[in-house]
Amino acid sequence: MKFQIKSRSSIVAIIALIIGISGVGFGVYSTFFQHPLDQIDEKDISSNIVVGILDPDHEETVSNTIEIRAIVAGSNQYTTSVLRNGTQIGAQIPLQWNTKTVVDGWWNITVIATDVLSGNQTQDYVNVFVLNNPEENHIYYCSSQQEITYALNAIWSGAGTIIITENIILSNTITISGGGSYIIQGISPSITIDCNGDRAAFTILMTKTCLIKDLTLDAADLTTSFRGIIYAMAPSTYIQNVRFLGDSDKLGTGIYVQNEDTRVSNCYFNNLQEGISVSLIAEYSYISENTFINCSSAAITIASKRVICENNCINSCFKGIMNIGDFCSFSNNILYQCEDTGIYLYGDFNTFSGNSITGISVNQTKNNFGIFVVSGSDCNVFTGNTMTLFTNLDLTNNGYGMMIQVTCGENTVVGNTMLFNDINYADFAATTFEYGNNYI
Repeated sequence: MKFQIKSRSSIVAIIALIIGISGVGFGVYSTFFQHPLDQIDEKDISSNIVVGILDPDHEETVSNTIEIRAIVAGSNQYTTSVLRNGTQIGAQIPLQWNTKTVVDGWWNITVIATDVLSGNQTQDYVNVFVLNNPEENHIYYCSSQQEITYALNAIWSGAGTIIITENIILSNTITISGGGSYIIQGISPSITIDCNGDRAAFTILMTKTCLIKDLTLDAADLTTSFRGIIYAMAPSTYIQNVRFLGDSDKLGTGIYVQNEDTRVSNCYFNNLQEGISVSLIAEYSYISENTFINCSSAAITIASKRVICENNCINSCFKGIMNIGDFCSFSNNILYQCEDTGIYLYGDFNTFSGNSITGISVNQTKNNFGIFVVSGSDCNVFTGNTMTLFTNLDLTNNGYGMMIQVTCGENTVVGNTMLFNDINYADFAATTFEYGNNYI
């Protein structure tokens, strides 16, 4: 059985593992390449061929001519193909790529390796930022919404930085639609933008790139359950070190991610209905090192493919992570005092590794779960996760460390720990591969 590979390590370690470890080993040691392998079809499940991109690095800024290098292992006879945003640009590695032949911006590089004898395929990808023609970056210091609007219009399709120097109370949503490259930041994270009603703070419609950072967004006046505070509708949107604050009503969604390659990192979400919602079309998004507290729905909801979610801290939320996407990776997240479900999964070819999930004792008329794998979820890998303290005082229902429902197929559960739950582990599927779990 073949599993997705997440990050790269030394070449020696990769080759040693491939030579000495069977399909089980790939589930356990899935930490060598940069990203989950995606777009795996049914014929791919039994293949041991793996590929990992060595250069360039993920999210590296590149210019002029660069060399694309990768390592392929697990096959003595194979072919390779190099794709740029889905279009083939070469059939061998290493490959020289003149980045001046494309416009500046984010580009996806994918290397596909095909085993000649079996026809099985595997792939790895990186996203790089091409920058050959840097634009002049104008700086605007703004202390009011009117000044922000003036600065956005002045930048328009060019490049500029808006530095907010005073707290602002909005009279309408700030809309970014000029098609340029924008940085919007506070002089410190305590600079506050007050939504001042049931409205979004920012709607990002059309940009080359947009970075919002070092701000506090006050959403205490929201009255609509899932009203977005930031609508990220343009690709290449980055939100860093932003605080999203609701109130005891717990209404609103911190960020609606509605286009690909959106990155959210080091943000804080408190007293909202939902922290981050990733839509179906928002592939290649990245959610890392954020804190979510007291979300009345899910802290993170993902409906898209190829999303990476790692190193987040989720505390006292009804659901921690709700994933209905495919080919996503969830690693090293801490989910503490989950009321209903830590991780809810309805999807295929996802990996979950090193997550720590802790529940609480509830008294509710339905079961509660550390990890809940819904019927129809296939070919997912769970390694090194811990699920504890899911209990239910209602005598007709239980707290489960992990449950896999009927009609799930080819899931792998290796090296997980499930302790101090009403029922530590329940697997109703017929084809789950299990090894080395601690749930007795």
